[in-house]
Amino acid sequence: MTVHLLSADHRVQGLEAVSRLGGVSAHLGPDLLRTVRGLDGVLVLGTCNRLAILLDAPGRSAESLRDAVSSFFAERSGTGAPIDLSLWSGRAAYRELFAIAAGLESMVVGEREIAGQLRRALILATAEGTVTGDITRAVEHAST
Repeated sequence: MTVHLLSADHRVQGLEAVSRLGGVSAHLGPDLLRTVRGLDGVLVLGTCNRLAILLDAPGRSAESLRDAVSSFFAERSGTGAPIDLSLWSGRAAYRELFAIAAGLESMVVGEREIAGQLRRALILATAEGTVTGDITRAVEHAST
């Protein structure tokens, strides 16, 4: 199991980049799963100040995964310019996911709405058939 978290958020990429990515995020999970090689699962969390993508990608290097997803966004958005996504892998991905769910990475620290958004993202990913057991367990723990 190798879990990665890719993110564009208000702190690093700015709200304009987050908004631009949010505009192309419809059906993002199934499209990434179909397009990017080596993915077993995808969960997409979109909020007003973040687009976070939790990926289950065993055997795939973190940097090659970031490059593939960034290129996917460049093509999908029509800009042709890669998006510089923040990347966490393994334990660091879990720590970042827990910090996001707790609202520690929000514009308003401690924002409680994020945990609910994360649970809804899991429900959607389950309905779309893009989650794995590892993603489900990580999200369930993070959102409690």
